[in-house]
Amino acid sequence: MTSFSVKKPFTVFVAVVAILVFGVMSYVKMTPDLMPNMDYPYVVVVTTYPGAAPEEVEAVVTKPMEQSMATLNDIKTVTSTSAENYSMLVLEFEQSTNMDSAVVDILQKTQMLTGRWDDSIGTPSIIRINPNMIPVMVAAVDSSEMDRYELSRFAKDTVIPALEGTTGVASITTGGMIERTMTIEVNEAKLDKMNAKIAEAIDKAMEDARKQLEDAQKELDENREKVEAGTNQLLSASSGISDSIKQGEDDLADTLTAAGETAAKLASARAAIDALNAQLEQ
Repeated sequence: MTSFSVKKPFTVFVAVVAILVFGVMSYVKMTPDLMPNMDYPYVVVVTTYPGAAPEEVEAVVTKPMEQSMATLNDIKTVTSTSAENYSMLVLEFEQSTNMDSAVVDILQKTQMLTGRWDDSIGTPSIIRINPNMIPVMVAAVDSSEMDRYELSRFAKDTVIPALEGTTGVASITTGGMIERTMTIEVNEAKLDKMNAKIAEAIDKAMEDARKQLEDAQKELDENREKVEAGTNQLLSASSGISDSIKQGEDDLADTLTAAGETAAKLASARAAIDALNAQLEQ
């Protein structure tokens, strides 16, 4: 190498100049980034199951999900967490894996599983791990003039809104916040006594209502009997009136007949008298 440099200094000079030029160009065009865009071979799958205990989440969601994800290509490890109301799987792939294709395969696997799940189980969320998800700053808040409740309220009402308004801040996650809570304990003996009184009052009201209903039904039956008796009497009276009217018609007919006969007799007697008077006049 030394002999070559001595024999051909111009060639060596040109090579050194080219290296310097390319180095300067690379340095000028290089864009440094605090958090460069790197493709990590990790995917997180989170599935919600509201109201389910960790054991039920593991049996219904986590186990089938693990078995399905274990068949993916280039899968390295599967780590799962089953907690109350949700299941989380962390999938690690080989470094050379195309993560875009891996996410598509995971989506297909989850769609096959969701078709057999209950409607209360949420749709799995697929999250790719990238440096942008890592916090770039961690800060603590402390004060000797505030207790932990006042300090939590100060951080929630003052510090966090001020930081959220800062340019470039995407999100803020808090931890260790303390809020006052109230626990109400019910006296079981008093509650049972109150329930007994309420039940007794309800039973009494029901008994009174039942008695009133029976009295009303009895009164209704009595009135119905009275109505039926009155109807029968009315029918009997109507029948008697009809018989009396018919008898009166018959008596009137007989009377008219007798009156006609009497009138005929009177006419005959008057004729005889008239004839006798005529004879006497002669």
